[in-house]
Amino acid sequence: MINALGNTIDTALLPGELVAVRRRRVLSRRGRCVVRVQVVGGASLGWLDALRLWGASVEVFVCQGGNGKHLVEDLYPDVFIAPLVEAADMPPHRGWDGILFATLDTEEASQQVATLQPSALILTAHKDVSRHTFYKWIDFADLGYEFKSQHCCKHQDFGGVTTSSWKFAFIKLHKDDPLEFSMARMTAGLYTRHLQTALDDTLGPARGRKRLDMGKNMFSTDEAIVGTVDRQHLLVDSDGLAPDLTKLSLQELHHLWVLAITVFAKGKVPRMITLLELLAIWDYAGKI
Repeated sequence: MINALGNTIDTALLPGELVAVRRRRVLSRRGRCVVRVQVVGGASLGWLDALRLWGASVEVFVCQGGNGKHLVEDLYPDVFIAPLVEAADMPPHRGWDGILFATLDTEEASQQVATLQPSALILTAHKDVSRHTFYKWIDFADLGYEFKSQHCCKHQDFGGVTTSSWKFAFIKLHKDDPLEFSMARMTAGLYTRHLQTALDDTLGPARGRKRLDMGKNMFSTDEAIVGTVDRQHLLVDSDGLAPDLTKLSLQELHHLWVLAITVFAKGKVPRMITLLELLAIWDYAGKI
């Protein structure tokens, strides 16, 4: 471990991966701890990860229990976790001055968000949620909120390597103080990336003969799927993008194949994508 001094970032070199990764503590982000945020729902783990890395002060992660709560307890033991009833009783009881973040996957999640009544909300939903349903979920006009703007964000436009796409809505409490949201795009999206950039090129081909059935739109509606392996496992090409991982089943995630570049062959070879590679594709900061 190399501890940097001054206005720099702590870095670490991971044996076997040969990649430099940023640590959670970034010296230049101390001022962001004054931004008070709350994260709602077991589907909002990505928000919690991003906000912690950004440097915000996470006051509470609202979750009723389940796998989401266990993951937060393991990855962020210092984050306060509370059910909705307890979170609603946290002072101040009305007009909490902060930003609430949530990923909406059900109408129940939307109702939980409305219960807490923060000063501002940033809400997301998967692209498969219809526009009518999404607007119904974020209609908080009767609570004094006004809708500011909505954006549709593709993962690849922000430096990602999947076909995933999400809706973002910015909502604020109708008050006299000016509060404007803007969508500042990261520069990572300006540099073209493909799936191979998230893969380990020191892994060789799979053992044994494998039957590859090639052909787009034959096995999946996701444009990233280019075929199957042995007529049962999905296959993607490292020159393109990974599929939307949120749409794959656990079985498909554990048996996702790729035509990848390797130092052991001149051409691409078929092999399974490893767990660490899946997490890298997913841009999950706490994967290590």
